[in-house]
Amino acid sequence: MKDKNFSNMIFIFAVVIIIISIANISMTFYKFSEHEKSITGNTLGSGYVNVTVSTQITVNFSRDTLSWGPGTITSGNVNATLTTKGETATVARGNWSTTNAKALILSNVGNINASLVLGGTKTGASFFGGSTPEYKWNISNKDTGSCANSSAGLPGSAWANVNTSTKFCNQFGYMVGGNEIYIDILMTIPYDATSDGVQSDIITATASTAG
Repeated sequence: MKDKNFSNMIFIFAVVIIIISIANISMTFYKFSEHEKSITGNTLGSGYVNVTVSTQITVNFSRDTLSWGPGTITSGNVNATLTTKGETATVARGNWSTTNAKALILSNVGNINASLVLGGTKTGASFFGGSTPEYKWNISNKDTGSCANSSAGLPGSAWANVNTSTKFCNQFGYMVGGNEIYIDILMTIPYDATSDGVQSDIITATASTAG
């Protein structure tokens, strides 16, 4: 009887050892699995992307020359009038060429709307002299809506004397298809003009913050 009880105790002890061993194996496997997770990078990170977009106000004459070349007033007339209208030009009572006479084209090539001021350095009198000379300009939209909130009545402003500082656009657009204007020129040259030879003027465009 004693031997039987002893045998039962050994069996129970052996079962307990087996259970403990299984528990140890399970714990070891669990720890190894957790360790494997840490090795394989089970972590959370973050990246940073940064960009700065600068505003740019830039205007440019995409057509910067208007040339009538040499010419004379038709005999028997008191003056000749030379006029551009966009892509065309006319000469009344004179024989100047229209081949290279087209309106100047000004473009907003920046990336925001701009306020536009145009200026010239001469008047009709300083250009030609003589009796009632004229030197005028007309500003109009080449692209629809290019010059918005204009103080000069665009599109198609009235002819006005070229002067040193005239604000034409409060909102000169920059989007392609809506960022170009025509600067047409009208000249009346009198028969008694005191200036001869090559005569010229420079028109300056100044752009600033819209408004």
